[in-house]
Amino acid sequence: ASDVYKRQPQERYLPLLEAAVSSGEARPGDLAMLTDRVLMGKGEPQRYGSQLYENPETGKTEFYPIEDPANVNVRRAAVGLGPIEESAKHFGIEYEAPPSD
Repeated sequence: ASDVYKRQPQERYLPLLEAAVSSGEARPGDLAMLTDRVLMGKGEPQRYGSQLYENPETGKTEFYPIEDPANVNVRRAAVGLGPIEESAKHFGIEYEAPPSD
């Protein structure tokens, strides 16, 4: 079997969704959310801040760790997602992205 079949099921769909976004058949925000889910499944920080989890230490819902959080809103804007602070407010979470350098 090729490497593509050894990956997580969601990861197998990333290239298909990337192609659909390129051809205008899917939204970039959907690709961002799937990318974050795949990264989260691999235990890696997410890029767009679209995934939440319950922190086992605090019992509170919060954003799964975000890669380069100071630039998360730049990445979100590039795929048509609003600021992470708006998303946080929607889910009843207090969050402020760190200032970018």
